[in-house]
Amino acid sequence: IYFLQERGAIVQAAFRPFTIKVSSEIIKLGYGTIVVPVNQQRISPDSLFILIKGINNIPGISIYPVATGYNEEGIDMGSPYVRSIAQPKIAMIVGTGTAATEAGEIWHLLDQRLHMPITKLDISNIGRADLNRYNSIIMVSGNYSLIDKNNTDKIKAWVQNGNSLITIKTGTEWAIRNGFTREKLVPADSSKGNLSRKDYDMAVHIEGAKAMGGSIFRVDLDTTHPIGFGFTNRTVSVYRNGLTFLQPGTNPYSTVAQYTADPLIGGYVHPSVLKKIRNSASIIVGAEGRGRVILFSDDPNFRGTWYGTNKLFLNALFYGNIMVSAQQGN
Repeated sequence: IYFLQERGAIVQAAFRPFTIKVSSEIIKLGYGTIVVPVNQQRISPDSLFILIKGINNIPGISIYPVATGYNEEGIDMGSPYVRSIAQPKIAMIVGTGTAATEAGEIWHLLDQRLHMPITKLDISNIGRADLNRYNSIIMVSGNYSLIDKNNTDKIKAWVQNGNSLITIKTGTEWAIRNGFTREKLVPADSSKGNLSRKDYDMAVHIEGAKAMGGSIFRVDLDTTHPIGFGFTNRTVSVYRNGLTFLQPGTNPYSTVAQYTADPLIGGYVHPSVLKKIRNSASIIVGAEGRGRVILFSDDPNFRGTWYGTNKLFLNALFYGNIMVSAQQGN
């Protein structure tokens, strides 16, 4: 998508499945199928043809020519469910208090693997930055206490003006606690538990066992949601190494991925932590004004090796700005 956009092409996405006929073959295409129109371009048909040839040999991509906008089944090419994708203009907040490893994962994914530019916006410079240059801002895990109320309000206004704030783990917690969204965290356990006396030396073993060092869990993914575009199986394996727990969304359509009742696939997890994970939300998209806050409770780009969930993060970047509220009938 970015290859085409960077070279002047208009690229669209189908928000509903459809079926086309190529020669005598019937081909079923799913949610998120990319549509490249010929007659609505800013570039010539010949230039577009050269660009399409340039991506034709990329593994995993199938290109089908269609001679008509009327399809065999499902939506037609002129449907309002075929929407133009805005070219991502991305900033990521970095600097004091932010998780350098998570920021590095994202920079490597975009800059090195996808050859997409990303602005690293130092947390101390937010007040002077022109946020209108971007349509997506990423907040990784970290302590964002250096962002004062004025700059918090500045980011809120930017979101409500039609842009996407994408948060990860404790970045998600910061966004919720600072009123960026009406979504909620799973409340802390208020029970007293066993307060019997224990030896000091056992603290590291007892409390350390509750840490989330890193295990693999099962989520149910809404593959009809733009964040789930390109996935054909609703069961997805995610890597979790943090203690951010999200309640399912306040909007019945906003919980994109939810942990199952029996989520553990592999690794260790303390029973008290597993209790919080069960049926909690993994990804929520909250509509705020004309924009949205995309909340990840986990790190979808873990160490640049967990490729299976990279697509969830990339979908947030590419489709975030053309998502609309399901409760508005779209």
